[in-house]
Amino acid sequence: MKKIEPNIQIPVDLTNPGQFFACCGLLELADRLWPSAEGWFENDIFLITGPPECSLHSLFSKIANSTVANTMTSSQIARLEEIPSLVKKQRETTSGLENE
Repeated sequence: MKKIEPNIQIPVDLTNPGQFFACCGLLELADRLWPSAEGWFENDIFLITGPPECSLHSLFSKIANSTVANTMTSSQIARLEEIPSLVKKQRETTSGLENE
């Protein structure tokens, strides 16, 4: 059986849930960029393999150059900004407002 050589190697502490989920996120991004990307853990290293252009530098470059977009409408954004300005008593006494 031929051993797969990873393009990306990241040391991780698998007892840290944040690092584990960060690896899941990196694999999700890598798979979106390179649909054949695969990831796995070996001991305390997270590995990703993909096409030759798959590298940690290119992955972080894509992240750094991406645009963060919001899908909220302008009225939803206005409402989001309005709620914290309401006095606490008004928020507590208005039905459903605390959940909103």
